[in-house]
Amino acid sequence: HPKSPRAGNSGEPSSRLARSKKEALVVTRCFEITFSTTLSAQDILKLMRVVPEEHQLISQAMACLRACAQYSYAVANPSFPPSANQASSGQAASLPDGFAAELVPVILQIISAQIQGGSETAKRPDERSAEGWIALANKTLPAAFSNLFGGDPDPRAQRVTKDTKLMDAVFAMGRAPYDRSYPALPWVPPYDRAANPLVDPELLTGCFAVTKLAHVALQRICGGNAETQRYFGGRESVPFAPWISPHQNASSAEAPGEPADHPSGHSSAQGQAANGVADRPSQGSRARGAQSWMQTIMEQLEDPLGPAVTLSKLLGASEELMEKYAQPHLVTRFLEMIGKLGPQPRLVNFFEAICSVGGVAVKANQEMILRLTWMKPEARALAFLETRGLDTSTMRSLGEGGLETPFPPARPSAEAVAKYPKDYIGKQDFEGGLPAVWVRWVGTDAWEPKSDELWWSPGAM
Repeated sequence: HPKSPRAGNSGEPSSRLARSKKEALVVTRCFEITFSTTLSAQDILKLMRVVPEEHQLISQAMACLRACAQYSYAVANPSFPPSANQASSGQAASLPDGFAAELVPVILQIISAQIQGGSETAKRPDERSAEGWIALANKTLPAAFSNLFGGDPDPRAQRVTKDTKLMDAVFAMGRAPYDRSYPALPWVPPYDRAANPLVDPELLTGCFAVTKLAHVALQRICGGNAETQRYFGGRESVPFAPWISPHQNASSAEAPGEPADHPSGHSSAQGQAANGVADRPSQGSRARGAQSWMQTIMEQLEDPLGPAVTLSKLLGASEELMEKYAQPHLVTRFLEMIGKLGPQPRLVNFFEAICSVGGVAVKANQEMILRLTWMKPEARALAFLETRGLDTSTMRSLGEGGLETPFPPARPSAEAVAKYPKDYIGKQDFEGGLPAVWVRWVGTDAWEPKSDELWWSPGAM
């Protein structure tokens, strides 16, 4: 908009704004143009022509944006008590009961919009109550929960979600509980109000589910879209932490990546070992400035909320992000998390994701995984299954121990064989029957997170 002074008594506006017959403002001249050499530049005003379908998408995105921003601000700000019952005297603002549940249909709408034709799972949120969605999200492992929302991406909706900053609001929803409880971790007890402002169990349960849904939304926004993937990889945000004074920031002596230990000696808020939550250090008391989104989700990888799935999908789709972040230290970290939390799908799938990008094999990463995991005997015992065939004498001894014998070779059905090609490599061996394969691992009857063993023993499973 030009800033020239208004015209005198001539009555002619010096502003070069003209009105069309439809009374729409048309910018004919502007003296304030900014050029940027950065792709997906942040915090800029984008002027662009839109078709009616995009106008509808923009209206829907802006309607969701307000609700997401309100949720993020209220959850991240510890001055909002979890419920009216816990509000201190003189505090009118509080988080109402069911606050998190109100966001469930909003996030489902965002997820569905990123999929061509909408998500069959998400596009009719009224078929399942918000409380039902929260229960489903909390009991389903992240990788399996993400797979519920399949479908081809909608590039136009993804771009609108990015350009309206709705993508930023969704990311803020996922990190809001961490900002609220900083430096403690939101999902780790003790639930002491003095140590952790986010202590209301109902709110914890709701925020846990909303965070998992937010990660699914991010996965769908970035799915198959190089533009949104690049935006995610280059975006930074400032944590909501106004209660940390500048003096505290300056006096913090902890180095990045070395958070202080959390006083808790208990297991996680969600508690189920099957979900792969374990005690771990807090977020640390050091000051946090602007932080990249990639660094933020890497700090949250151990939590069973979706960041590991989000990271795997990003690296498996973007060659640029793969090259920057799929480094030996990240491979080693995932290996250690498997040893600590067990073979969770969200952790195991990471290794599959970085072996190829866009369907093309990345041999350097394949060799790196082999070198850092399989070639080291101690790492192999920590995280690998051992497959082996057994000779006749061994199977006989197992039968004497109570196992049913013999073990017939596994053969495909006649119906399946009829659909196979007439000739292919390994036809005789495969159709003739494959011998039984036995699997063994380091297990224990009383497995729990941080155990030296990989998982439960076969009998305990």
